[in-house]
Amino acid sequence: MKSTDMNKGIVILLTLGLSLSAFTCEDSLDLPCDNNDWLQTKVKELKKSGSQKALIEQYEYEGQVVISVNNCVGCADAMTVVYDCSGNELCKFGGIAGYNDCPNFSVKAKFIKVIFKS
Repeated sequence: MKSTDMNKGIVILLTLGLSLSAFTCEDSLDLPCDNNDWLQTKVKELKKSGSQKALIEQYEYEGQVVISVNNCVGCADAMTVVYDCSGNELCKFGGIAGYNDCPNFSVKAKFIKVIFKS
């Protein structure tokens, strides 16, 4: 085998490997809610946006499973929004003005797991 043929083969294998590693199936996410179409949509939107600091986490809060979505962890103007399993907004906090309509979240919410992180 010529070295140029070998180099082409290596390039093809590397390209194929990178292509497959970039592919992720939404079904592989361990989603906590039965009605999780809205959550899958959130993950797709965050992936499409290219955000390198997005974070979606599951908590138990006030007796129910909730999902915390932060589009840009550590960004001064980022807002964390807390949803119930149906995708209804329960509360939000953060942003440049320090908005917080769920002031007891950091005290009462019990972290369960990370659902998505970019």
